[in-house]
Amino acid sequence: MREFAQQVVLLDSRNGKFSLNEGTMKERVLRCRLVLVTTRVCTHHSRFVAGEMIDKLTLMYNRKRQAVITTELIEIISGAAALD
Repeated sequence: MREFAQQVVLLDSRNGKFSLNEGTMKERVLRCRLVLVTTRVCTHHSRFVAGEMIDKLTLMYNRKRQAVITTELIEIISGAAALD
């Protein structure tokens, strides 16, 4: 942090006033924005991938559940037919 402050704030030896190194500030701001945008894109992508995974797992679960229900119904119907 101290290094950053030294790069950004310059002491003008002629009048003893501090000034901002505009080029360094712009570079730092652009880097921060790039990190922020990259983070947002990664977060959005992760949510999208997680959503797709949830959809696929839900579909697999529902198909398996339906297969079990169908098997049980067939067994019930077969047992009832055997009693007649």
